[in-house]
Amino acid sequence: MGYILQPNTGYLMPASFGPVRRQDTLHYQEVTRLSISYVTEKDTLAALLPEPFEPADESAVTVYCQVGRGVDLMAGGGYNNIGINLAAVFNGKKDLVAGLYAAVLWENDTFPILIGRKLLGAPTLYAEILDPWLDGNN
Repeated sequence: MGYILQPNTGYLMPASFGPVRRQDTLHYQEVTRLSISYVTEKDTLAALLPEPFEPADESAVTVYCQVGRGVDLMAGGGYNNIGINLAAVFNGKKDLVAGLYAAVLWENDTFPILIGRKLLGAPTLYAEILDPWLDGNN
């Protein structure tokens, strides 16, 4: 008899490896995040947002680099990412919610890329991302 998928149970591929163990929280021992935000024209931001999203009153763009270490989901390892968030409002048929729209997220490890796409719907891509460093000359 083949492997039987259990109802109401989450699986990643290959499903025969067994169900996903749920974690209530995800722990990082250390996180360093560098970010810069700027305000742009509303029309420029609107061109990057799918419907029914609209630019927020303050049409801000945030570009960030984040380094995470001691990630329990990665057996204590870590990964780096660079992302671009757009200040947006979801203007749906029932709901109106203001927040950040993740335009793109680059990560330097395939595991968080796959998990981010599959479980969170994040627009993730692979990139070689070095740890940030401080240039002593500046």
